[in-house]
Amino acid sequence: MIVYRKAQHDDLYNIAKVHVECFRDYMISKLGNRLVANYYKEFLEEDDLFVIAEEENKIVGFCMGYIRGSHAREKFVANNRSQLIKRLLWLCFRLDTLAISKGFSYFRGNLCKKKEPHQYKPR
Repeated sequence: MIVYRKAQHDDLYNIAKVHVECFRDYMISKLGNRLVANYYKEFLEEDDLFVIAEEENKIVGFCMGYIRGSHAREKFVANNRSQLIKRLLWLCFRLDTLAISKGFSYFRGNLCKKKEPHQYKPR
């Protein structure tokens, strides 16, 4: 029997494991479980919609969304900038074609910009 409930911080690592397992060909999956968990942490903290599906106390899926737009991706990049750069460089060093093709364009467009510190205000 599958049970649905609101995601909690304690679920983030298992959510990341599900993501990495189910979406192997996506760039974010190549970041590793810790950074993927940090990615979903930003969405969880926005508190719009984040539901997990559990079967026998194991997370087997999740669904998330937002109503008014999201700043979670920007907060993720701002809060994990150095780890993202290190991981992207490591993937490129290993000649990971996805990291090279998608990562560098993202790196150039987002990570290298000098940004003023943001104050994210809860809605």
